[in-house]
Amino acid sequence: MTNAQVVPGIDRKLKNHPSIVLTIRNSITMAHRSLLKMRRTPEQFFDVTLQPILFTLMFTYIFVVRYR
Repeated sequence: MTNAQVVPGIDRKLKNHPSIVLTIRNSITMAHRSLLKMRRTPEQFFDVTLQPILFTLMFTYIFVVRYR
């Protein structure tokens, strides 16, 4: 067994933001978890996909087509 040393927080070099690789890894993990959840509740698929498309079409019609 190795002896792990605990470095005090004041001596650590901390970053203000995560790396790109960590961001992509976290995004893939969250997407995978969401897809697993959607297998149990398929209604979420319609909430996640159809609602944004519907709102985009509605607001495009309201703000672009009407105010020309």
